Amino acid sequence: MSTQRPRRRALRLALATMLTAVTATVTPLPHLATPAQALDLFGIVQADGGASAMCGVFSSGSVTCWGNGVNFGLGNGSSANRAVPVTVAGVSGATKVVVGASFGCALLSGGTVKCWGDNQFGQLGTGSFNHPTTAVTVSGVSNAV
Repeated sequence: MSTQRPRRRALRLALATMLTAVTATVTPLPHLATPAQALDLFGIVQADGGASAMCGVFSSGSVTCWGNGVNFGLGNGSSANRAVPVTVAGVSGATKVVVGASFGCALLSGGTVKCWGDNQFGQLGTGSFNHPTTAVTVSGVSNAV
């Protein structure tokens, strides 16, 4: 007789027990927030959100961000959290913004890209691992769309 059947049966039983324990102990979180009046963001033409921050591009081409400012992720030269939008320093002519985990990048109308914030893994494309406090140009990008 093969030992495969008892092993499979034991594995199924262990998985079933584990799933039962997990589902029995997981309860939904209570409702923590109620809708609130949104910030006055008239003129935003595009927005994006990351792990803990939001950014928006205004029709004027400026970019504002709010939320968690760790590693200068809001691009305003500060690592403080902001509950209201702050202007990303050094960005003008933006057409699009994308937000990651504590960093952001803006596509500019001329086809260049500027990024700011957490650069622990070199994700900003600046050629270093420094966390720029304000927006810096991504190396080698000139015709982005």
